[in-house]
Amino acid sequence: MVFVSRKDKWMSIMIWGFVLLFTWNLYQSIYVELDIIAIIVMVILILLLGSIWFNTRYKFDSDTLRIFYGPMKWSPFIDLRLLTVTIK
Repeated sequence: MVFVSRKDKWMSIMIWGFVLLFTWNLYQSIYVELDIIAIIVMVILILLLGSIWFNTRYKFDSDTLRIFYGPMKWSPFIDLRLLTVTIK
């Protein structure tokens, strides 16, 4: 089973605030003062934050939990037999 992560307001404000800040810095680096290093860094950071925002999900297999967030993934050691299902 795959579950997509819920997005809180404070996380939305923080991630999209940084994306806007990096976009503004990218604009300044391209049009005001040409800075190739800043352009590369800002594009990488914008893509990383966008990837984290759109690709955060949890995958439950028969005995493992895998967490995907952006280009990173993590498998914490959790005994899934001890978890209970709750429905809101």
